[in-house]
Amino acid sequence: ATLAEAQAGQGQIEAALQTFAEAARNAPDPAPALLARARLLLSAGRAEEAVKELRQLERSRPASDEVKALLAAALAQSGQRETAVKYLRHAAAIAPRKLAYRLQLGELCRELGQLDQALLHLDEARKIAPADARVHLSLGQTYDERRQYDRSQAAYREAVRLNPRDPLAFFNAGLAFKKLKSYPEAIEMLRRAAELDPKNRMVLRQLAAVSAMELVRGTAN
Repeated sequence: ATLAEAQAGQGQIEAALQTFAEAARNAPDPAPALLARARLLLSAGRAEEAVKELRQLERSRPASDEVKALLAAALAQSGQRETAVKYLRHAAAIAPRKLAYRLQLGELCRELGQLDQALLHLDEARKIAPADARVHLSLGQTYDERRQYDRSQAAYREAVRLNPRDPLAFFNAGLAFKKLKSYPEAIEMLRRAAELDPKNRMVLRQLAAVSAMELVRGTAN
């Protein structure tokens, strides 16, 4: 596997895939090498090949949450998101305390418009890791989709409290406050996002727009 990793690092993808295949054939347990090969296929943008190989591995390892989760990632990358959710749910049932599965389920369900299901999975994620900023960021994004901006801004504020170096959380919080017409709070959040990511034109445009809205409102009053 070390040789395969070195080959992959040098861009020798086909050679690395072959090395992983040989390692799987010669190992008492072929699963680690086959999983590494599937990950390399995914990173190379060859999701459909990864799906085919992981389906074969999953049949021989039906109780492996790792195999099911990687198969779900390959299915999602190949556009089969609903099937990906099914396999991720199986993975989460096998390993219910694994945060990554709940986060991925929340994100996939949100992308599919299954917002109630997304919130259920993210609530489980919050129980597992209440101090993980990613959970609160994803919750905020889901509340945004539901147009519950009071809840989304609260989730984003918790995300920035837990990770004050994340410009995306500040940006999203700013947009949520903008939709609530809480312009001073929006400006505060967007300014922080601009400080953390000063070259992001979208952040700068939103900051200028909200600043103008607040100025107009102040003039009108």
